Amino acid sequence: MPISIKTLRAFTDGIPWAKIFKKAENTTKGQRLYPSQSHDQKKNFRLDKGATLSENQQEIILQANKGAENAEVKKEAQKDSHRILAKCVIDPNDVDAEKAKKDLEASFKANN
Repeated sequence: MPISIKTLRAFTDGIPWAKIFKKAENTTKGQRLYPSQSHDQKKNFRLDKGATLSENQQEIILQANKGAENAEVKKEAQKDSHRILAKCVIDPNDVDAEKAKKDLEASFKANN
């Protein structure tokens, strides 16, 4: 069974987007942005820094956690924990949490 959009929303609703936007600027590609590893089980997913597309465009990548509490997420992560479930592009100088959330969700729907 695929990961439900409801499970994704439970995660994206709790993301401190302003912090993510700030952190993405100075984080290297592949590094974790959110949450800290100690919260992997409860949060089910993680956000990593993707490519820097331009000065105003940073890619954010959503992946499943191997130790996820949610059975579908855990199963997906055990198949391939590096599979990109969704991604969005943010502008670190323009914090738009709603757009980031919407784009991540649209990407998730298209990829899963």
